[in-house]
This record gives sequence, C-alpha cells and structure tokens, in this order.
Amino acid sequence: MNNILEIVNLSAGYHQNKFILNNFNLTLQEGGSVGIIGQNGSGKSTLAKAIMGITPYTQGKVLWNGIDITNVPTNLRNNMGIAYFMQGGNVFGNLSVEENIRIALQNKKNVKFVKELEQLELLDLILFKNKQRLLLNAFNLSGGERHLLAFVMVLLGSHDMKLLIADEPSSSVDMKIQGELLKLISKVISDKNISVLLIEQNVHFLKTLTNNIVSITN
Repeated sequence: MNNILEIVNLSAGYHQNKFILNNFNLTLQEGGSVGIIGQNGSGKSTLAKAIMGITPYTQGKVLWNGIDITNVPTNLRNNMGIAYFMQGGNVFGNLSVEENIRIALQNKKNVKFVKELEQLELLDLILFKNKQRLLLNAFNLSGGERHLLAFVMVLLGSHDMKLLIADEPSSSVDMKIQGELLKLISKVISDKNISVLLIEQNVHFLKTLTNNIVSITN
C-alpha cells in the first residue's frame, strides 16, 4: 500500500518559536485509518490545522502521496482530496438546510442536488426524512442536527475525497447524534474506500472506526 499522508518531524503553533505540537511523526497508508488521542492542549487540533495549512507557524514536512505540500494553500489541499471537519462544525444559520447543502456543492460540476443526497442516503442520516425540513433555517435545528449538517457539508464539499480528517466529530452531541455520525463515517469509509485521520476523546469511536490509535503528549 502507498503512503497517502506522511507527517515528518512536524512542529506547529500560533506564535513564532512557541509550538504546541512538537516533532510529531505519522504515516497513513492509502485506505488506512488512524485515531489520534490526547489530553486537551496536547496539539490534536493543531495537528489537523497544520495538515490543512491553517496553522500559521510550522516546521517539518507534510507529504501527500510523496509530494511535499507543507507550503501549499489550504484550498488547494481540499482540491487534492483532503476533507476536513473542524471541531464544532460550522453552518450558515440564517440560511435554509437546502441552501447550506447547495453551498457545499457549489464547486462541484454536473452534480444534481437530490441525486447527490440520495446517493449517500444523507436525507435519512441528517434526520430529514420529511423533505420539507430542508426549507428550515439551520438555526431552527437542534444543536446536534446542526452539527450533523456541518459534517455532511464537509463530505459533500470535498473534491474527490481521498482523506477525511475529522476533529472530534462526536464532541458535545447526544448519543443519538453520535450514533448517526458513527453510521455515516462507517458508510463513507466502506463505500468510498477513503483514508481517515480521526481525532477523538471518544475511545469507542476510535476503536470502531480506526485500525491504529496514536497518542499525542506534550
């Protein structure tokens, strides 16, 4: 199997010469899955942001299919097939559910809205068995439903997704939403045969969805 992602001596942080993540190394194979666990402040989210090119100060290398992308802009990394769910998730609360999903799809060519949803069975997974709920503003959803909608938008917005980086997708949601997320991620992994880097405090999530668990320590 080819290495789809390699992290080589990566240090990253938000202030020059003061790194949160220090000399971290990781290899993720194509089609593989790795879980990241660690205490708050250990650098888990910083790792995800460094892989995406969001963290302002970094040292070391990020290799994508053997190519150094350490200085590649974030949007181009998404175009390479790296999907990123940021901790907490984000939706446009003043827009309808349908409008949110159309925004996620806007950069895709020749994709029909309903067909794309039905392909991944997302209407059921985001609790919209009644399609009229697509007309609701996102702020009228429960917090858990908004969280799930944000995750769905990441999946739909990815360009030919090859790697999913998910930063604590089960955080701050109830057991029902956690179950929906678990089904959704499992389905995406199975159907699309993608690689997964899952950052979680939820050990059940990590053991269910990943083959290997790596601990980050300060």
